Amino acid sequence: MGLNYLPYSVVGVQGHTVPSVGEMNGPQNLPEWEDYISGLTGKDLFSQTVAANTQGFGRRLVAEGLTMQHVERIMLLFVRQLRATGTKVPGGGAWDLLNMAQTDPVARKGPTMSESEAASLQKTQPGSDEFDDFELEAEFD
Repeated sequence: MGLNYLPYSVVGVQGHTVPSVGEMNGPQNLPEWEDYISGLTGKDLFSQTVAANTQGFGRRLVAEGLTMQHVERIMLLFVRQLRATGTKVPGGGAWDLLNMAQTDPVARKGPTMSESEAASLQKTQPGSDEFDDFELEAEFD
């Protein structure tokens, strides 16, 4: 959905994709994951978070050498970016992201990026098409 342009991915929920540690050009460590996630906003960030918030994603990263503590940290990075950009935190999934957003001191700060900063960041990324937007809205509304 809209993010299939990535040359590396773990297929998550209904075609949502997120990078995988061991695949070409994918984040290989926590600082690289932080850089990757910090470049996401809006619908791309939301769909990447939904795809990452699965048991399959966690198992894949552990199989590729990360620990569950690393996976939890990656999910926290997603939550912090969602909150920083003012993007809705998705419910459901393997991790309780809503609880993470409420209990993490950084995430609790809420939006730390102005709307223009988030819009500018969003413009630097290939977007999803209208069908993807409709499908995403229908699935999560």
